[in-house]
Amino acid sequence: MPAPLIEVRHMSDRLLVRSDEYARRIDALRKCMAEQSLDAFVISDQDHFEDFTGYKSLFWISKARPYFLVVLKESDTVMVVAAAAEAKTFSQTPELPAGVMHRQYSGFIEGAVDKVVEVLGQADLRRIALDYGFESFGLGSLSLLDKLNAQFRAAQLLEGADFIWPIRMIKTPAEIAQKRLTLGIAHGAFHHCLNNLTLGTTEKRFAKALTLELTERGA
Repeated sequence: MPAPLIEVRHMSDRLLVRSDEYARRIDALRKCMAEQSLDAFVISDQDHFEDFTGYKSLFWISKARPYFLVVLKESDTVMVVAAAAEAKTFSQTPELPAGVMHRQYSGFIEGAVDKVVEVLGQADLRRIALDYGFESFGLGSLSLLDKLNAQFRAAQLLEGADFIWPIRMIKTPAEIAQKRLTLGIAHGAFHHCLNNLTLGTTEKRFAKALTLELTERGA
């Protein structure tokens, strides 16, 4: 077994982000919401979603069944909107911070965005932030915007990514160690292949060699 992979296994307990760290991130998001006068924040990007909840699932592969994280200014509860089939996985995720609840939906994108609107409730929401961007196309974002505009006609919908990144940039020592390890593998593999590059090597062949080297190093 490659040494880096052995190191990853030895570090596995330390690499897990604890639930109190996820709670700290959600608290930081709430503080940001208060500073920006945001009534609600809806997160749909996978990286953002996992960074605030620790909840991971293979269902992200299916763009027809999106996930949403809903944070309300007037509620201590954080809602994870996910397909009903996720109930077991949700209940078995130990990293979830206190106050995170699973709100199930049936069906596909329309069912998901209907559930988000239901979670937002009938409150007089004036400013709603979404982590909306090109990377969110096909994940229910356009349907969500249509629903929000129809349900909350007086609300201002805001791009929320700029509010999220300052929070996500703060990493735990375990996460920093993980990044150093993985970046070290990538750096070493790339320069190994680069040093062995010969005239006439195609890009496809170089990519294959790099993939093999990454695998051998434990990626």
